[in-house]
Formats: sequence, structure tokens, C-alpha cells
Amino acid sequence: MPPRPLRPKDDPNAPDGTESGSEQRSGNKRRAVSSACIPCRKRKSKCDGAVPSCSTCTAVYRTECTYDADSDHRRKGALKRDIQSLQQQNDALDVIIASLRSLPETEAISLLHSLRGESSMDEVAASLRTNVRLPHSYAPQTLEADFAQQLSQTPTNSSFDSVAFTHLQSREASFDDLQQGSSSVTPSEGFSTWFRHSQDAEFIEHLLNLYFSWVHPFYQFFSRDLFLHDMGHGRTDFCSPLLVNSILAMACHYSDRPAARTDPSNPASAGDGFFVEARRLLERDERVCLTTVQALGIMAIRECSHGRESNGYAYAGRCLRMALELGLHLSVIGSGLKPPEVEARKITFWGLFNLETACSVSFGRLSLLPRTAADIQKPTVNDRTETYSWRPYIDANLALSPSVEQPARPMLFIDHLSQLNELASDMVNTFYAPQERFTSRRLAAAYAQYQEWYQQLPSVFRLENTTLPHVLVLHMYYYACILQLFRPYIKLDLRGAGLFPRDTCTFCANKISSLMNALRAMYGLRRVTHLVCSLLMSASTIHLLNLPSSDAAANLGQGLQDLEQMSVNHQFAARCIDIIRSLATKWDIALPESAATVSVFRTPALQWPSPRSSAFFAASIPRKGSSESGRQSGSSVSSGPQPDTPFGPPHRQAPSQDIPTFYSDPTTPMEQSQAQHAFWTPFPVQSVPVQATGLSNIMLDFTATPMEGVTGPPVCGPTSHPTSGALMDATTGTMTPISRMSTALADWNWQT
Repeated sequence: MPPRPLRPKDDPNAPDGTESGSEQRSGNKRRAVSSACIPCRKRKSKCDGAVPSCSTCTAVYRTECTYDADSDHRRKGALKRDIQSLQQQNDALDVIIASLRSLPETEAISLLHSLRGESSMDEVAASLRTNVRLPHSYAPQTLEADFAQQLSQTPTNSSFDSVAFTHLQSREASFDDLQQGSSSVTPSEGFSTWFRHSQDAEFIEHLLNLYFSWVHPFYQFFSRDLFLHDMGHGRTDFCSPLLVNSILAMACHYSDRPAARTDPSNPASAGDGFFVEARRLLERDERVCLTTVQALGIMAIRECSHGRESNGYAYAGRCLRMALELGLHLSVIGSGLKPPEVEARKITFWGLFNLETACSVSFGRLSLLPRTAADIQKPTVNDRTETYSWRPYIDANLALSPSVEQPARPMLFIDHLSQLNELASDMVNTFYAPQERFTSRRLAAAYAQYQEWYQQLPSVFRLENTTLPHVLVLHMYYYACILQLFRPYIKLDLRGAGLFPRDTCTFCANKISSLMNALRAMYGLRRVTHLVCSLLMSASTIHLLNLPSSDAAANLGQGLQDLEQMSVNHQFAARCIDIIRSLATKWDIALPESAATVSVFRTPALQWPSPRSSAFFAASIPRKGSSESGRQSGSSVSSGPQPDTPFGPPHRQAPSQDIPTFYSDPTTPMEQSQAQHAFWTPFPVQSVPVQATGLSNIMLDFTATPMEGVTGPPVCGPTSHPTSGALMDATTGTMTPISRMSTALADWNWQT
């Protein structure tokens, strides 16, 4: 067959409206698409890429058509996502490696175990970023993330999130086991990691037992259980070398072993070795963390105990500023912290608040941490912690009868001590930073609040139901607060308001002396807390004013002898003796024979001096000596000198005119021109209540001229009740005879 003739490609003679086969074929050619649908990929069939469904799936196979642009790694968006995922993985690995390099050995091993478990690297890295202090390059880079980290992290060196680290479950279980244990401390192999030089484990155990028996019950800056657990396991969540050395430095003051002193013959050198190491660690590590705050509080107490109040005040101020920087005063509700961390923050803050307020009351100054700044709840009181037993530990070789052990109730004690200090904080801030004129009505209201606190004490803290030494000190502190409340008004006549400042101060001073008798009879004075020194000094100033009363002379003599015994442990007690003698000299009051023979503890070989006086108790502005020192003022009954009563003016000669008198004399009446200086303090550098000007008076103005030469009825001594006088009732607002107040103390008349 002959071949079929073909028409030329471009035939000009072709009829209009007809198309060649090549044109038809080119018109039906499929176009190339960059991404086929998922069904066509699986079938490996041609896809035209039509949206929302391709023609192949619709017309040929009649199946559902779907597209997945992210699955194509050749596309630009997918490549960006792949790069971002790789960067996140690299960042997580960098954080984990940096943590393994910086964490302690035990925590690094725990991290390895968690990596071998089911936790993903992203979860582990996220937990490390939140809870562990990492180099700046691994930390969150946004302000919001930084702020969130500060709110959520525990202010310690390192800790791990319980979701990412399953080993914390066993750790929390060990807390339960630890809290059920005995009250004694048992050293472990982990103790050696906290010291630069090797230490005797038995000696460390001895010091820790002393601290937790005599210091920790009143000044609780940290959780005992959390601290001991981390100390024994080498962890740094609730323990640090700085905190350990600070605790041991303070505990050495309560030990009679020569190893506790750098110079065995000098009691003033007790704990110096540990304290020097603590200061070195403090200067080397400037990080802001919970354990550093706790250590600074203990260092402040030790410096005050040594008689260096200015140094102690500086440590306390640094401690408070660091605590505020950590936000310890803020509520932790909804913060995401674990329960042990929440309780640790609560205990630390309220321990610092109690320390600061006690210093403000003792030193007569404005509190740097007012109660209005506290937005955090008090520590939780639970049955498990309250059954913790306390025993009067002295040394391991001295056996104690099980009958002397009793429940310590640490959290309940913190709760009521904090409530008392809240009242005391209001008192000092009202005195030294008043917002309105302080009147006799406000004085009576403040006194009623104190009495209400006393009435609400639980039965386990009543004196007839407990012999815990820190509870005895709590009662002494209560009477000292009332004494400080009324002491500035001793020279004022407030009988019109139903108030008797001098009677009340005398009553409180006698109660403090009575409680000192109880404390001395049961435990001795070798290991009392250092706050007792300032409480006893406040009472002694009132006894000094009430001379030559026989009760005042007996209490003053016994008080100075007690300070002499405490000066072995607390050098501040020696300062208190010097202060009382200085006041007697300035006021030209003859001390009783029992007080005049007292000498502070000094070793015969060294004759180490008492600490230098500080600004808190030093005289500043001299005044002329008064020639009317025989006149008495500020008491509650009719005038006339009464040598046989504590309110009679002491018999003394006028001071020499060529020797300036630095201390204000409360027995000297004021002239009308001196009415604006009606408030009295034995230490003029300490502030007195400020009279705000330009404010309306409410009831009775304190600037009225006090009565001169008034004396009062006999006031109770340490073994008798008052026969007259009245005090404000807390519930009714009426005046109640003193004899009906505090009957619970009637049986506490110990004599040595």
C-alpha cells in the first residue's frame, strides 16, 4: 500500500476552524505541578495539582484528595521548620551538657538516670532552665522569661522539677522518714563535703545538737529536716558551706569542749574558726540565694552575742535586703513551687521578721521590715512536726532521762512569736515613724492588744503546762514589750486616762526577774539565748530606778549576777553590766552590795576586755546635772518622798557640776519649758516616741507637764503580788487591778 500523504505543518490552504492533530495534542498536555496530592503520591500517578481536589482523584479514582505541603522538605517553609527543630535539639543538648559540667556529683548522677528514663530531652532541658543556675548563654533571653524564672525558681543553688526527675519522689519520701526520726543528729559521709579541712564527725554532731537544742527553737531561720537531709546527702538545695559554718560558729558558744575555741583559755574565741571561714565564703560568693539569707541571720545573732551590735546590725540589714530581693515577703500561692520549698521560704521570712523586730525593740529603733510588708503566710502547723521532741542537750557523754524530753512544737511557736512581733513592730513604728499623734487612748489600745495576745496563747504554752526554755523566753519577751511600751511615759501623769506607766513597768520588770529565776533553776544560764541579755537589761534599768526598795535591790543584784554568768557565753552580757553601772554613775544611784561586787567573766591570764560600746547604748548629748535629783515624778499615787517604796526618790547627792550628765534622769522633774521632752529613755541615742505636729488630739496629749514628786503604792516583788495599782483589761477596756493579772505566774517564784 502506498504511504498516506501528510499535510504540511503550516498549510496556508487549510480551512478555517480546523485544528491539526499536533495542536490538539499540545492542548491536552498536562502541566507540571510542584506538589502532588497524597493519594497520587501513594499511587504514583499523574496529578494536576488542582485545588481543592485534583482531577485524577475526582474523575478517575473517585477518592478523597488531600495535600500536605509540610512533607515536602524541598520547600522553603519546610526547610525553615527543620532548621528550627535542629536548633531546639542543639539548645537542649547544650543545656544538659552545661548542667552535667556544673552540678555536684550526686545531682549529675541523678540527671544521667533521668536521661536514661522515659523523660524527653526537651522536658529535661526545660526543667534545668527553670530550676538550675546556668551560664547566661543558656538562660532564657526575654524579659518575660527572666521574670517568670525569678518567680518560679527556688532561691537555691540547684533543684529539679519533679515531673522531669522521678528521683525526687524518693527524696520527698525520705523527708517523711526523716521527720519521724529522733531529735538527735547523726553525721554521715556527706558531712565532709562542706569543709575545706577534715573535721571530726562526732564533734560536728555535738555542735549541731547544741544548736538545735538552744538556738534553733527561738530563732528558726531554716527547716531543720530539709537542712539535715541535704547536709547528709551533699545536696545544695537547702544547705551550703556558708550556712553550715555559720551554724557551727554559733553552736561553739554553747560548747565547753576546747575544740570549740581557737584559744582554749579564752571563751571569747569560741567559734572564731568557723566564723572566719563563713566570712570568707560570704565574700567569695555573692549569689543571692535562700541559704545565704539564712546564714546572714545567724551571723547577725553571733555578732550581737559577741557585743558587736553594729556588726550584727549590718549583717541583719544585708540579710533583709537580700530577702526582699528574693521576694521572701511575697505570697507563694500559685507559684508552682513544691511544698518543701514553700515551707522553707515561710520559715526563713518569719525567722528574719522575728529577728529584726526583736532587735528593734532591744535597740530602740525603727524596724526595717514592718509587718505591713509581709504578704506571705506563716509556716504550716501540722501534727508531724509538732511532735518533734526537745531535750536539754549538753554533751554526748551526759545521759539524759527520757522524762526531760517534751514536744518542741516548733511551728506553733513560730506562729505565736510572729504574732507577738507583729504587735511589737506596730509599736516601734508608731513610736519612731508616727502618722498621727500618739495619745493615751492609743497607748491603752496597744496595751490591750498585748493582753489579748497573752490570753489567746494555747494551753501548751501556758507556764503551768510547759518548761520549754524558749517558751519561758517568749513570756519574758512579752513582758519586755509591755515594758518598752510604757517606759517612755514614766515621767508622765496619766491617771486621768487610767494608765500608770511606772507601776506597769515595775510589774513587768518583776515578772522578767521571776521568769529568770525559773530559767536559772531548771536549765542554768550557760546556754540561754542571747536575747535574754537585753531583756534582763531592760528590767534592770527599772529596778535601778526603784532603788532603794528591797525588792528592787534584790532583783537588780540577782540580775547582774545572772548577766555575769551569761557573759561566758554572750559577751553582750558583759556590756549590759557596764551599761547598768554607767547608768547608776550618771544618775548618782548607789548600787546594792550584791550588785556592786559583780564582775564580768574574764580569764585571769588574758584579762580580755569587754566589747567596745556601740552607738545603740552610748550617751551622746550631755546635759547639766540637776540639783533636784531628790524629787520623784511619774508614779501613780500621791506625792511625797517615800524611801521605803520603789517609787520614792533614791537618796543621792547632786552630781558634780564639772562632770556632765549624759543620761536622762527619770527621777528629775521637768520644768514647763521642758514639757516637749516629756518622753524618757535611759539611752538618749535611742529614739523616743515622736510627737507628730499639726495633728488633732484624740484624748489626752502626752505633752502635758508631768506631776512632780508623786509616789506610788508598793509594787509586787518576785515573790509577792501587788496590793494596788491597775492595768487595762484586754476585753472590756476597763482598768483591772494588777493583782488579778497573770495569775499563771504565781507559782514561778524560783530562788537559787
